[in-house]
Amino acid sequence: MKSSKIKNFIKKFLFFRNSSENKKYFVIGLREKQVLSCLPKESTLLIARNFQDIFYALSNGYSFSYVGLSELSIYKAYFERNENLLDQTAEKVFKILHSNQELSFLISFGDTAPIEIISRCAAKMRDNNFLTICVQHGLLLNDYHENYFEEGSFSDYLLVMGSTQLKAAENIFEESLKVLNSGPMWEPHKVEEVGSLEVVLIAHGGGKIGKDDSQLAEKTFKRLSARLEKNDIPYVYRPHPDGTSSSSLYKSKLDVSEKQIILSGKPKVFVGFVSSLLYEAHLAGHTSVGISLEKDKSTMKNNPKLSFEPDYLISPDHFEKFCKEISQKNTIKKISRGELTEVPLKERLKETFREIELIELRTS
Repeated sequence: MKSSKIKNFIKKFLFFRNSSENKKYFVIGLREKQVLSCLPKESTLLIARNFQDIFYALSNGYSFSYVGLSELSIYKAYFERNENLLDQTAEKVFKILHSNQELSFLISFGDTAPIEIISRCAAKMRDNNFLTICVQHGLLLNDYHENYFEEGSFSDYLLVMGSTQLKAAENIFEESLKVLNSGPMWEPHKVEEVGSLEVVLIAHGGGKIGKDDSQLAEKTFKRLSARLEKNDIPYVYRPHPDGTSSSSLYKSKLDVSEKQIILSGKPKVFVGFVSSLLYEAHLAGHTSVGISLEKDKSTMKNNPKLSFEPDYLISPDHFEKFCKEISQKNTIKKISRGELTEVPLKERLKETFREIELIELRTS
């Protein structure tokens, strides 16, 4: 009996739905928490994908609707070829996206996941008063090809995190997608003006990286770390969040701190391949070093070119020369990029949504 009551409570809790009638911002998931925290609580609803999202919403006073089970139902509908189950899921999402605002925003950090696709379709059925906004997460690729869908392709607007990403987006996407530069989706990192020399090796990873490429990156980093140790240069190794990179080689050198922590404090030298963290470090004022394998005999199968210009671009043949050069520096200085990195995120988002409303007003 007690077990039955607990199950009923959990069921009611999971399907508890805050009123969305007066909401203007509907945010799918918490990939970038700072975006949600910069939106007005009274007019924002979090579409929670897991328990972590729910607890964040409860702890911080945000309205939410849980779609985790609906997301599982989408996969079940696909494998069972059950259209009725898919219709039921779409109906649930459609009910969540109900607003009496003249214009509302469906905000996601990607637009190709099942719940993002269903939500986007449901939003477009709401009398055209919904706009879909994709916030950039990850680095855009300069050597984009037709059989690969870049995040942001299917939304009304894409918010990119820098001028170089804006330029890359203009080369990738069709004119129908409106691209705006809102700067990085985080509050300005507090980076000191000067710091002692330290190198951060950023693991290769992410959805675009295969196992062979990841192993080749680790082999390359092993060569570089040997040169760093030979020249008595302190360094740490930053594994990729998806867990594809091996961290057993580094042990005491491993850094798994929060991203905000490693990007703040004293300026450092960040080294990596194609990485959003490398770009974030670059924007924050750290020294950025990209590794190129174009001249190496062992070329990665998936080694796209960086869509921004790092402070250094080196190949494995020049590791020794690079290490000797930086070892002569006792300190590392912060580099000012002249981007939007000093403007608070709340101000940037407010200005971005104001600009979107003006664009829609002009084109209506």
